[in-house]
Amino acid sequence: MREPNLVKVLQQQTATRVGLLPHPILVQGAAATARHAVRLEAQGIGYAIADALDEADLQVTAEASVDWPLMTGGSSVAVYYPELWRKRGWLTRSDGEAPGKAPALPGGPAVVLAGSCAERTFDQLAHFGRQRPVLFLDPARALDDTAGVEGLVAEALAFAERELARGPAAIATSARPEEVATLQRRLGRRRAAHLAEGILARIARGLYARGIRRFVISGGETSGAVLEALEVEALEVDSYVTAGQSHSMTTGKDPVSFYLKSGKLGPVEMLETVTR
Repeated sequence: MREPNLVKVLQQQTATRVGLLPHPILVQGAAATARHAVRLEAQGIGYAIADALDEADLQVTAEASVDWPLMTGGSSVAVYYPELWRKRGWLTRSDGEAPGKAPALPGGPAVVLAGSCAERTFDQLAHFGRQRPVLFLDPARALDDTAGVEGLVAEALAFAERELARGPAAIATSARPEEVATLQRRLGRRRAAHLAEGILARIARGLYARGIRRFVISGGETSGAVLEALEVEALEVDSYVTAGQSHSMTTGKDPVSFYLKSGKLGPVEMLETVTR
């Protein structure tokens, strides 16, 4: 990453003009930020990046964008939306009330597929591993073994068939920084990432073919790869719980349950909790 200006980085990826919500505007509050966004729109700018430095800036960003048609960002800004929605009457539940009844989960055990290399993911896998089995796969083996990717996928599916009969289990391509760096030197950053994501995506397809309908996916890119591999076109998302936890279900007669999580977020016991 040699370009520190994220406006320029995003502009290279879209024909729509990209602008900035600068920090001096954010510190003036939500109203000033919203007015600046209107000025950007009048100039033909369709996307704006908020130069947020702290929690106060994130809260202002949420307040200014609460009624926008599109807002994207991490849980660090999304955490402020539910209270804003309640103030506008968009959520009928108050803080003290229990959430609505969640849809019934599909039958069968849950499987965790982890591709994130965040420290929080390793902590969660370690906690989960005290009770249930975890299989770590080294993507580099796909380059060195004659069986290649197919060998890793077959190993993971055999592990799953054996362990899921007794309860939830986890399969991970998560690696420590030094291991990631070694693979990146061999393949380059993008190819190394795609290799790990592709392995988990193929494992997900194999698990689905074997009747698994409950998935917990750790890692943003991993989540995208798995949903694409399973050809998921629509999800019904449950009520907001907290940053890092989001449950959703596919629509239709054969629903599939997904917990899609950022690798860096969620309590350490999350994997154990959501796979029960």
